[in-house]
Amino acid sequence: MSDYLLLFVGTVLVNNFVLVKFLGLCPFMGVSKKLESAIGMGLATTFVMTLASIFAWIIDELILVPLDLIYLRTLAFILVIAVVVQFTEMVVRKTSPALYRLLGIFLPLITTNCAVLGVALLNINLGHNFLQSAVYGFSAALGFSLVMVLFAAIRERMVVADIPAPFRGNAIALRAGEVLMTTLWMAIISVTLMGLLFGLILGYASRRFEVEEDPIVDRIDELLPQSQCGQCGYPGCRPYAEAVGNQGAKINLCAPGGEAVMLKIASALNVEPQPIDGDATAAEPVRMLAVIDEANCIGCTKCIQACPVDAIVGATRAMHTVISDQCTGCNLCVDPCPTRCIDLIPVGPTTESWKWDLQTIPVHRIWDFDGGIHPPEMKTQSNGTPLRQVPLPSRLIIPLKQHIGAEGELCVKPGDYVLRGQPLTRGRGRMLPVHAPTSGTIKAIEPHSTAHPSALAELSVILDADGEDQWIERDGWSDYRCQSREALIERIHQFGVAGLGGAGFPTGSKLQGGGDKIDTLIVNAAECEPYITADDRLMQDCAAQIIEGVRILAHILKPQRILIGIEDNKPQAISMMRAVLAGSHDMQLRVIPTKYPSGGAKQLTQILTGKQVPHGGRSSDIGILMQNVGTAYAIKRAVIDGEPLTERVVTLTGESVTQPGNVWARLGTPVSHLLNFAGFRPGQDQKVIMGGPLMGFTLPWLDVPVVKITNCLLAPSPAEMGAPEEEQGCIRCSACADACPADLLPQQLYWFSKGQQHDKATAYNLSDCIECGACAYVCPSNIPLVQYFRQEKAEIREIELEAKRTVEAKARFEARQERLEREKAARLERHKNAAVQPTAKDNDAIQAALARVKSKKTQTSDEPLVVKAGSTPDNSEVIAAREARKAEARARQAEKALQAESAPDTATDPRKAAVEAAIARAKARKAAQKTDSPETAAAEQEAVDPRKAAVEAAIARAKARKAAQKTDSPETAAAEHEPVDPRKAAVEAAIARAKARKAAQKADSPETAAAEQEPVDPRKAAVEAAIARAKARKAAPETDSPETAVAEQEAVDPRKAAVEAAIARAKARKAAQKAETEQSVPQEEQDPRKAAVAAAIARVQARKAAQMFPEE
Repeated sequence: MSDYLLLFVGTVLVNNFVLVKFLGLCPFMGVSKKLESAIGMGLATTFVMTLASIFAWIIDELILVPLDLIYLRTLAFILVIAVVVQFTEMVVRKTSPALYRLLGIFLPLITTNCAVLGVALLNINLGHNFLQSAVYGFSAALGFSLVMVLFAAIRERMVVADIPAPFRGNAIALRAGEVLMTTLWMAIISVTLMGLLFGLILGYASRRFEVEEDPIVDRIDELLPQSQCGQCGYPGCRPYAEAVGNQGAKINLCAPGGEAVMLKIASALNVEPQPIDGDATAAEPVRMLAVIDEANCIGCTKCIQACPVDAIVGATRAMHTVISDQCTGCNLCVDPCPTRCIDLIPVGPTTESWKWDLQTIPVHRIWDFDGGIHPPEMKTQSNGTPLRQVPLPSRLIIPLKQHIGAEGELCVKPGDYVLRGQPLTRGRGRMLPVHAPTSGTIKAIEPHSTAHPSALAELSVILDADGEDQWIERDGWSDYRCQSREALIERIHQFGVAGLGGAGFPTGSKLQGGGDKIDTLIVNAAECEPYITADDRLMQDCAAQIIEGVRILAHILKPQRILIGIEDNKPQAISMMRAVLAGSHDMQLRVIPTKYPSGGAKQLTQILTGKQVPHGGRSSDIGILMQNVGTAYAIKRAVIDGEPLTERVVTLTGESVTQPGNVWARLGTPVSHLLNFAGFRPGQDQKVIMGGPLMGFTLPWLDVPVVKITNCLLAPSPAEMGAPEEEQGCIRCSACADACPADLLPQQLYWFSKGQQHDKATAYNLSDCIECGACAYVCPSNIPLVQYFRQEKAEIREIELEAKRTVEAKARFEARQERLEREKAARLERHKNAAVQPTAKDNDAIQAALARVKSKKTQTSDEPLVVKAGSTPDNSEVIAAREARKAEARARQAEKALQAESAPDTATDPRKAAVEAAIARAKARKAAQKTDSPETAAAEQEAVDPRKAAVEAAIARAKARKAAQKTDSPETAAAEHEPVDPRKAAVEAAIARAKARKAAQKADSPETAAAEQEPVDPRKAAVEAAIARAKARKAAPETDSPETAVAEQEAVDPRKAAVEAAIARAKARKAAQKAETEQSVPQEEQDPRKAAVAAAIARVQARKAAQMFPEE
């Protein structure tokens, strides 16, 4: 073994082929200009020289020595070297394209390397065996590579060193050694036969290891602008693509394509981008177009010959022009032009061609946000141990609301047995369902304190675990790409997935709201708050599942760009994510500087894209959607594994726990159970914080459960957190404004919050505060600014909620008023449509009465009517007119009823007034009847004049009406207690009038006739009575007092009074005419039929009164 070790060390250091044997000087001097080239050449030489030494020994021992062809060793070894090089190139190109691109052109160069031949010859001359030959060849190649690398490093330093001009380039003199190593060729039959043999071997190898055309070359060729300008140093775009794809040429040589093409090539090859001309942040170059000055063009066609894409057309001694769509702006046509009539002008984007190309965002460009702090990280306490499982607690408390929005509808009851993953509530809209974290029995459903700074009691399901932890039947979608976008979003929602980064927003609603507006998907892996390492440990242990969840999100949203932002203080997580993303071109991992709060949604968006979310807006407004790595992992388990969200990673840390780390905690597990698992040793005045030290809150007690937004439980020691300091007055130092990452003015917001100036706090964008705690952290006065801001936000929300309730109440009131108005209008319309109209029966009666009157007129005109003295006149016309008035009165009564309904506050009811008037008239007639008693009649010395009696009766009725109107006043209305039937009153009035007429007829008896000097005409008496009644009616309203008139103005219809007055005047004229024509007719003895006629008239008047004043 010592012999082989001495051989190895001597060949590498003592008998070095370059420094001692002076072999391989040509490649040594030609390749050692750059360190990268020296390393590549060294690897290729080591590989080939080792194989050449082995095969040369085999050829010499098995062919040359037995056949006594030792003089052909040089030629044979050269042939062996060439075959080994070609064979190695084929195998490496087929099996390892990456290694082939690394070795590149160095493999063919080895064929002319005299060092390889020297090794083979010396190996044989020294008489080494097989194993020694292998060691000798490997060590010789290693020594060659070592010297080449060292010399390349020296030459690179010499290039940038300040060396006097006379001494520059002396190292080239070493090339003189090349003259000493010329090789003699011998052409003999044995060498030819050996060449044929090796040719057959290479022919078989070429078929066996045939390499199909590398598709990467075609992809690169498609990305190039096809300008064929040759500025890259290659004769065209295709040769350059082959050089990049097969030989590892630089990807930043395409000048027309600029940085945009370079970035696309880097993404296709999965290599680091390279700056163009030292400007790594240059934007995509403006497209250039060649323009020919036609006035100076002489038609020499030199530009046509120089154009690589045939974009210039023209003929000899004819004007040339450029096809703008084909011109690539390569600049090759400018120099050949003898008249300098070709210029390149920039072509700006038009409204049709412009778009924001997301690929123009530089890969390595990282922006920054204003403010921020650098607190102690304290993450090493918990990120060094793998994820652990916590034993199941005996009882779990599952709050129904663990997300932003309303709680779901219960679908279980106490006593039910549930399995793990079984829904406990139904989710509709933004109501996210919760699921049983394990199998067991529902003990109760009652309020319980939850994860809240005030430990508010919320409705929770109390579950007694049975220890079996039995799942429901799980139906995973391994082929989720076959599902629709809506089905995937619904599944994510129904499986209870919410944002696990702290906000708790329902993920399904967030994806649904994004729609087709999302251009960029950002995966938040920053986890910037001190102590918390839940996402860090999750990426270390479950990186592949996280990336699969991100692919599900990409399938739903179809974004153009996926960015994963992670802070540089997580090296293990970064390496694991990069390993999973190796070979993936659809996602980019961005490592950002550690700064708090770079994990905020708005801050991370600005860091990765340079865009700011507008005030009061969301990231989706600018085409960006962000999800946490924990949420992506939960989405993968929900979609592919069919598992609802029942557990999450929780960090248990702080100096008060003896076993800090990250654990899988079931939702609903009491905090005390997790702390006991981590070895919790509470001290005096021990605090337990849910969340981080800057954004978390202290728990009032430890029986609150773990919920979906619980990412850390911090149990610090008193020395770790420090003693609380008293709040001092603000000194206006502006440190809070400098640290605010949201560009707010915390000092002003503090004064507004303290002074209850809600409008000003809103105007200063208090809603944009992310409550990161940076302002309170830097405040020298120890002012708890975040607490003030939280309280102010709560008060503003309450005010806005109250204002919203007020607006809703006003809207409900106005809607009710509109509804009442519509109902009132509809009711009035129904009453108008249902108004009482003269019926067909009434019309028939009126027509019949009029017909009888006309017939009697005809008879009267043919045969003079002789009326005896004291007889009753024919009142058929009057009766017909009365029937017409009765029909008209009924219509007016219906109209008055409508008016009374539309004005319910009217003090006077016309019907009551009419009843009171009828009662008064009845009483007046009754009093008049009493005056006709036998005792009074005996005292009368003069005969009764019927006309006077009628006039007095009419006057009495008018007075009765006036008295009735007065009785309707407020003073006397209260005195009436008993209702009076108007029909009875009308009947009594008719009977009284009949008795009065009968008494008048008796007064005309023979005993009293002698006392009469002039005969009485009954028609005249009727006319006078009608005139008296009309005058009485007319006089009645005039004598009313103003108070009574005001009370009666709504009850008395002016049209009715006018119609009655007109009818009375017409009847009076007609009666007067008839009376004049019948004055010459002798009066006869009074007919006994008089009483019967008077009784009939009384009955007709009674019916009329009954119709005019129906019972209420």
